[in-house]
Amino acid sequence: MSLCKSCKLFGAYRAAVSITDSAVLIHSTIGCNWGTSTFHNTSKLMDIRQCSSVIYEEDIVYGGRRTLEKALREVCDNYDSSVVFVLTGCVAEIMEDDIEGIIRDTNCNKDIKIIKSAGFKGDMLSGMEDAMRLLADNMKPAAPKKNSINLIGLFSDDFKIDADLKAVRKLLGRQIQINCVMPYDSYEKIQEAPGACLNVVFSGFEPVGAYMQERFGTPYIVAEYPYGIGNSKKFCKAIYDALNIKSHFSLDALERITLERLEHAFDYVKKFYGMPAAVVGDGVRAASLKAFLESELGLNVEVFLNSFHDTKNRDFDKEIELSNSIMIFGSSFERGWADRYNIPLIRYTYPVFDSISIGNKNYAGFSGVINLVEDMVNSIMTMEYRRSGMYG
Repeated sequence: MSLCKSCKLFGAYRAAVSITDSAVLIHSTIGCNWGTSTFHNTSKLMDIRQCSSVIYEEDIVYGGRRTLEKALREVCDNYDSSVVFVLTGCVAEIMEDDIEGIIRDTNCNKDIKIIKSAGFKGDMLSGMEDAMRLLADNMKPAAPKKNSINLIGLFSDDFKIDADLKAVRKLLGRQIQINCVMPYDSYEKIQEAPGACLNVVFSGFEPVGAYMQERFGTPYIVAEYPYGIGNSKKFCKAIYDALNIKSHFSLDALERITLERLEHAFDYVKKFYGMPAAVVGDGVRAASLKAFLESELGLNVEVFLNSFHDTKNRDFDKEIELSNSIMIFGSSFERGWADRYNIPLIRYTYPVFDSISIGNKNYAGFSGVINLVEDMVNSIMTMEYRRSGMYG
């Protein structure tokens, strides 16, 4: 499964379920419900806010009205949600059920939004973008609040997202207020997104920033994820410059503390110089991580995959084999490569379903540098011993 070349429904689901007080009803077969929940719930086992109409063969013959009506009543009765998203899968759209009519006839006392998300209509990225455009269509115009921003393109099932958001808030300081994180926020906060002075759009979600600028006049900048010292400083500077304000605090102290901590591991870190590695990830994070690894730690990233771009004609298994990479940065999907070549895997990007992240161990920001380096060194030190090879 290629990350963002997969089903459009997965993208729409990620956006819908990221809204912290939403409920998601997937009108499709049971596999769609199982797959989306498996990738989403690993680090949030108590955050189950989805169900499925579970289309069977008889529904394909006679139509899915009965199963969808029953599922809608279950959602309305059992979920205390501000909004319900009905996502249609491939089978439902081939059947051409009258989703709007069924919802109207059910008389569910909820705010219900429909996202047509059949896999044959697009990939994961298009599903995320369409869902966020739908959110923008339901926003309320508001006067911008001074020095307030929206962060656009962060999802609740991004690995280490809660810890990273804490680090981002610390980076920005008290002068800048995060108005909302889209789509990882409450429905009310997302509806109030036009009240920000600036949209900070992470790479890959530029169409969402442009759409909101067209609708509400909110300017936007495109930001790289703040991995590493250099990217963290650039991230802050870009936002402060766009808001035309002068920072009341200096990042120099945070940088100094980070470098002092890294001195304790310098003999290990210098072994990274020239080390071949592979980086696989989404458009939000992959390029930023690659830049950090190469410019600050001296790694040689020989294989790079931005899953937001077309990857159809590349043989990544062959590329990794020929590169002699001794470490992979990616998702749980890359575990197969790591096991095959007996090299460490640093998990940093969606989906991660074979590890959890429930603490404050961020990878973003200055303290994230320490955490990343620590995990990299430890992953090499705990590798199976090999007598040959530079790193084994």
